[in-house]
Amino acid sequence: MHVVTGAFLFALVAAAGPTIIHLLNRRRFRTVQWGAMRFVRDAVRRNKRLLRIRDLLLLALRTLVVVLFVLAMARPFWITSSVLGSGSDPTHAILAIDNSMSMGYRASGQPLLDDAKKKAREFIEKLPDGSVVSIIPLCQSRDAQTPTLYRNPEDALEALDQITLADREAYAIPALERISQAARRYREQPTQRVVVVTDRQGVTWARQQLRERLGPEIAEIQFAHVGPERRTNTSVESITVQDGVASQDAPCTLVAHIRHEGESDRRDVFVKLVVDGAVVAEEHVDLVPGQQLRVPLTVQLDIPAAAGETFFVPATVSLAPDRLVEDDARSIMIPIMGQVPVLFIDSIGSQENPAMNLYGQTLPLRRLLVPTQADSAPAVYRIRHRRPDEVTRKDLADTRLVVIGGVETLSRKLVRQLRSYVEQGGQLLIGAGGEFDPVAWTQTAWLDGKGILPLPLKPDFIGQLPLADDPDAPYFKLDANTVADPLFDLGLDGRVTQELMETPIFFQAVGVDESAVDSLLVDVRNNTEQRRAALSENEAAEERWADLEARGELTEAQQEARRVARRTRQNRTRRWLTWTNPLAVAPESLSIDAWVDRTRPRVMGRYRSGAPFAVRRTMGQGQVVFVSTGFYPRWNSLAVGHGVLLFDQAMRHMISQSLPDRTLGSVDEVAIPLSAREQGASFVLHCPGEDTPRPMSVEAINQDQFGLILRQIQRRGVYTIERQDGPATTRPWTMQLAVNGPAAESELAPTPEDGLRDSFAPVVVRFTPSDSPIQLAGQTIGGGSLWKWLIGAVLLLLLVEMGIVAWGSGARKYR
Repeated sequence: MHVVTGAFLFALVAAAGPTIIHLLNRRRFRTVQWGAMRFVRDAVRRNKRLLRIRDLLLLALRTLVVVLFVLAMARPFWITSSVLGSGSDPTHAILAIDNSMSMGYRASGQPLLDDAKKKAREFIEKLPDGSVVSIIPLCQSRDAQTPTLYRNPEDALEALDQITLADREAYAIPALERISQAARRYREQPTQRVVVVTDRQGVTWARQQLRERLGPEIAEIQFAHVGPERRTNTSVESITVQDGVASQDAPCTLVAHIRHEGESDRRDVFVKLVVDGAVVAEEHVDLVPGQQLRVPLTVQLDIPAAAGETFFVPATVSLAPDRLVEDDARSIMIPIMGQVPVLFIDSIGSQENPAMNLYGQTLPLRRLLVPTQADSAPAVYRIRHRRPDEVTRKDLADTRLVVIGGVETLSRKLVRQLRSYVEQGGQLLIGAGGEFDPVAWTQTAWLDGKGILPLPLKPDFIGQLPLADDPDAPYFKLDANTVADPLFDLGLDGRVTQELMETPIFFQAVGVDESAVDSLLVDVRNNTEQRRAALSENEAAEERWADLEARGELTEAQQEARRVARRTRQNRTRRWLTWTNPLAVAPESLSIDAWVDRTRPRVMGRYRSGAPFAVRRTMGQGQVVFVSTGFYPRWNSLAVGHGVLLFDQAMRHMISQSLPDRTLGSVDEVAIPLSAREQGASFVLHCPGEDTPRPMSVEAINQDQFGLILRQIQRRGVYTIERQDGPATTRPWTMQLAVNGPAAESELAPTPEDGLRDSFAPVVVRFTPSDSPIQLAGQTIGGGSLWKWLIGAVLLLLLVEMGIVAWGSGARKYR
């Protein structure tokens, strides 16, 4: 015997209640001397046996009522083994079909998804008469509705045919939750079969404690395997722009990472780069199993772009097709800028004088972006070099990245400007070194989390600067295993990356106070709640003022209050940057919990002592990265070795973060804000592999913004949004997005059967080989409606108890 809600069984202790009350009532009497008592005693003596039987019967009835009610709430059922007959045992079949990208593998000329649908079709056609079917694609949006129940096989087969391959990862946990929903929704049939038709890909099913996501009514699950156990696959795992952005005057290098898995080598693989529809580069590579090959592909982009203006050009890297063609290509939108302004701030600034050997602390990083002045190649980046007292808002207005290094401290005015710059989407990299004073920085730049430091700094330094010509000076090193943030991902082999990170030595660093994280997040939550409450009050007030104005009842005082509220709101949201990221995440688009988590300071790497090497924190639409050591030699050896590449990667990654994100993964939806003049136009979406464009309409993205929303983008490639009409004074409007599926879906190794059994224990897990049909045999769940009979028995017993009590009262009345 099993129960659906076992927690109710603890209520069985209430069954002792009637007995306890009965015993207590028996003791509640007192002796009263009464002359006529002898007549009553004679009557009681005659009925004593009958009264005792009645009391015991009432006690049993009341105890049984409690026990049966508790059991009904626990919803008991039992499981027996059976084989479905040809019409005698109708069943509820719950079919989960894996339609993730890995199911596009062609083992015998057709995708595994077709094999899976063929197996499911044969199973549905063999179901006994009266059976019902629930069909669940594993790749659905996370907010998908409860699975539809099909009461005849024709509808179920039609729904099965509608399932298509999705260029995304299958998520086991949401799928199991939908399976449980389907099982709970329809319990009329005494038997149910849960079947998952899948290739058992490790990335989907190699998770622990999957049983927790299944309801207790599911006692057995059958995995019907499709495809061979061992598969060979080559994929384009990722594409990156080497310099983060490209220039129309300089060659652009794209780095494609090609991955090969399997048991055999693959020789002379053709790699092709297509930019804006034209083939611009070709390579032939040799691959061995387990290899991740880095293939640089160079292209000259002849697209004019004014200084600070950004264009995007689609590029696709493709391979000679193999058995899984869906991952043989990957696309990217290359950002092209005339020149990217980058502002460097140190104590020397514009007074730097090479002739006098006078250099600022940011010199190594400036040379990374613009190697030498004598280089004839045009620079992608435009460098500005300032002292803190030289920085103006004009310097910041078009700057994509600000780097501060070795500065003793900053003024409160500059801190406020930099904070506003970051909140509007700017990127800020702060390094210690030089005359850096942690106490002064905490006083002027922390401001209880409202400054530009991710966390407050400790007053004492870590280590000490070496004396001149001291070869035995104490030093410390990075813990390479802790440096895992994408900001420092160089895309190199693991051993090379570890050696590069462990080689630099550090003499001095600044301590970071991590204990302030909790209080900071509390302040962020409170401020966010207050800001949203103020916005809600402001919107309500605007509605009241508009209503009063329409009726002609708006007073002078109310008009002035409205003007003040609008000025306050405008000042709060005023932007002074000359650029914007239209796809940046707005605070109002996230829940408070999600926004607080997004702003949490995150340690990006640690020294071997455990002290933070770098900390990152999101502020508004931008981010700040603080490096606890210097950029210039003496505090460390980073700038005199290959370790400086960490800063090179960090700067380029941060610059790319300031640009609109036009290269996306497979997502449920993408919101694209539109300007006011574009909201009256009509738009169409050109999708890869589709000849007919899809019409799009302008929708409300949030309370203050309208735009376009792309939903259920499940195929990789380049998507183009085009305006069909609009004001004659406006220029043509188009936007392109590159969409790619997850690289993990290219890892085709199946999860071992023992691993799945352990993950679902104690649920019975059965496996059907790829060359065998789905089995009808399995366990039958009985007693699904037993709780209804138990409730009926409770009601019947209550009626009997009421009758006995009424009879007893009547007997006493006439006695």
